[in-house]
Amino acid sequence: MIRKQDFEILSLTGTQLQTVPLVANLTRRRLTQGAVLTVVKWLPGDELLLASAHGDARNLWRIPLSEAADGIPTAVTAGSFGIYRTDASRERIVFAANNGTFSLWSLPCELNTGRVLGPPRKLLPGEVDGSHPDITPDGTQLIYCSRRDGTQGIWNLDMRTGKDRLVAAFGTLGDAYSHTIISPDGQQVAAMAQDPKSDWLVLMRAAGGPSKRIHTPGARLRGFTPDGKGLLLWVMAKYGEHVALLDLSTGVRTRILSRGDEVFREPRLSTDGQWLAFADADAKLYVAPFLGSQPMPPATWIEVSNGQRSRRGRRTERVCTTGRAGGSMSTASSTASMRR
Repeated sequence: MIRKQDFEILSLTGTQLQTVPLVANLTRRRLTQGAVLTVVKWLPGDELLLASAHGDARNLWRIPLSEAADGIPTAVTAGSFGIYRTDASRERIVFAANNGTFSLWSLPCELNTGRVLGPPRKLLPGEVDGSHPDITPDGTQLIYCSRRDGTQGIWNLDMRTGKDRLVAAFGTLGDAYSHTIISPDGQQVAAMAQDPKSDWLVLMRAAGGPSKRIHTPGARLRGFTPDGKGLLLWVMAKYGEHVALLDLSTGVRTRILSRGDEVFREPRLSTDGQWLAFADADAKLYVAPFLGSQPMPPATWIEVSNGQRSRRGRRTERVCTTGRAGGSMSTASSTASMRR
């Protein structure tokens, strides 16, 4: 397997003989899509058989070793599918393939009642991929991730015009953005950035430009506060799993949910910032009045596991990523306010 530019030819004794910038060559030709490249077989005549991505498909390619640094690979297969578990002999290639893609859809509905108000609408053309969506409360801007232009970058879709634009992307194989969220006013974007060795959070303007690194080890983004001055975080178990609020002006991270040694996860803020929804380790669901960076007393928590406390709904756009071929569904939506 190959990551970044570490493709090396080794002798059977383990002595390094040659380093070949094959990955850099394929990245320039957009034949990696930020994924790990696999050399399947060393073919007769010193040719390499590769499994690599182009567009939304993963196919087989071959290239002479002497041309690995700057040559053009030749396509062996050309299907709209993914290739995996491949082998080859002198006269035959065998492989398994799956056909799958992730795409973004919009569904108008009343989130408080679950009533669908119209048919689903596909947001991206053709087989363009999309994942990690988040939409502004007014439904006008959708932020999401896509590999359409090489490595996985951040894109902003104007829901009124249908036009989208690239906000940020890495130029290095193996580096990617994910878990994007957009501030309620549509001015800021936060995301997870990652390379093969680590991950970190970044903050940037939705219009593009340089990003600011946020030092919050082990945190996952779960939304902006309505004023855009804070980030709701779900901190992973390695760092003592808990729910916290990050003040963007001071960089201070405060734990806001605590009850003995219990664990709480997956927090979500209502659109108006009045309520926080969250779950415990037993998947019991709660809502409680949100107090900003102040701890939320357990006496104010309301268990809503039976889902009967939501009342008057309003029309909202629900945007989801659907994965074919058995993939899972993740959703992002403008959440209606909870009311007692």
